[in-house]
Amino acid sequence: MTNLLTFYWKEAQQLPEASSIELQYISTPSGLVTLYPGLFGVVPAWLRGYTRPWYRRALANPFLNTFSTPYDDAFDNGKVMTFSKAVYADATENDLSSLQLAAVVGLDFEFPVFYNQVINNSQLNCAYDKNDASKPQCFMIDNSGLFIITSDFLGPSFVTTPVLGTASDSVFLGEVEAELADQLITLGFLRLTEVLNYQDEEFQFAYTVNASTLAMFGDNDVLSGQLSFHDDYCTEGTYFVAEVKNTNTFLIVIENYSFRQSSNCRVTSIPPSYPLLTDACDLNGLLQNISSPNVDCVNFQVNEDILQSVFRGSDADCDRPTSMETVWVEWSDVSAIAISTLTSMMMVVVIIIDIILFKKRLSSVVRCSSPLFLNLNLLGMLFGYSSIFLFIGEPNIVVCNLRLWLLVIAFVLMFGTLLMKTYRIWKLFGNQYFVQKSITNGNMMLYLTGLLCFPLVLSFLTLFFSVYSLYHCRSC
Repeated sequence: MTNLLTFYWKEAQQLPEASSIELQYISTPSGLVTLYPGLFGVVPAWLRGYTRPWYRRALANPFLNTFSTPYDDAFDNGKVMTFSKAVYADATENDLSSLQLAAVVGLDFEFPVFYNQVINNSQLNCAYDKNDASKPQCFMIDNSGLFIITSDFLGPSFVTTPVLGTASDSVFLGEVEAELADQLITLGFLRLTEVLNYQDEEFQFAYTVNASTLAMFGDNDVLSGQLSFHDDYCTEGTYFVAEVKNTNTFLIVIENYSFRQSSNCRVTSIPPSYPLLTDACDLNGLLQNISSPNVDCVNFQVNEDILQSVFRGSDADCDRPTSMETVWVEWSDVSAIAISTLTSMMMVVVIIIDIILFKKRLSSVVRCSSPLFLNLNLLGMLFGYSSIFLFIGEPNIVVCNLRLWLLVIAFVLMFGTLLMKTYRIWKLFGNQYFVQKSITNGNMMLYLTGLLCFPLVLSFLTLFFSVYSLYHCRSC
């Protein structure tokens, strides 16, 4: 398949329309990459298709022609942008679950040439410079709200915004056109989404475009509105937003455009990523510490609201400890019924054995077996079995602490009594001189109490500090 494509690539390269194409390539799901023109030497490992953004972008937008934001080419071809599209084995099938990916094709364009072709073919007579007020300004963004086409990208470096401080190839709409972004966010055209990045252990944010709002609020699927100089906004004009069909892009045209140069222009940015364990109640202070005064303060509130809904639930209260979703086994669950039934049967068996020991308490066999410690051992079994019921049903602070206490007491009573009985036998029969010694139950109980004290003290400290932190270290 890739060899056949090379033939077509050579033919297409001769067309005038292909003058801006720097590189053509295809990648299969297995990682096989074919490029035209080819590269000298071995293709580097980082160029494997399934690891590249253009490959993943095409998979995320099936059946669409996807365009990247402009970037510096890895092969020193200057500023380029990538067009990519996923090719499926059965292109007529609309059910994604049944589609089989064949490959992803891509093209790299020279950005300045591509920019000129888009602007010239738009039939809008767009301006090439922001200072040209006689013509409308034309922008193109992708479905993440990032600039694909803007006159800021035509200079010697990419646009530099007050927030970024340095040149960047991924510029969010709100970092240059803050009021436009704010209005689109209000309309629901731009929606802030959150992603858990487990690989980097970060909580990341991104805007996504909700194209359905074009039909809900727009006229003939075109959103429009007014921009003006107020509240530190630095743009005025009349804007129109429309979808570029069959692509991941949207065209923005601003008529009567005027841009005010100021270091205090308002900015709406994508919130930065945070570690997964960050407390939402600390985020507002963190954001204010790392941000400049011209950052949109409304955006901070939106960010904090989203974080609170994720980390703490809709009833978030920053005076409360961070809450987590609690999942427990319901009493009506099959597993709970089976476990509780089996546990109850074992407890009945233990009680029956204890009754038999009581009835046979005067027999020589029972009397020589230390009946007091036999009963304590059986009592430990009852404590151990009863602790199982505490793991069924909705937990609370009492139940959580009883789990620990019952397990500790059960363990010491069961194994401590066995240890004491073994110790008594050793003292009696390990006496090489056969000196008669008396080891009373009182002495044995004293040793058993010593064994029980240490874990009970630890359990008490655990209970004390958990209750203290709940009622004294927090306001509620």
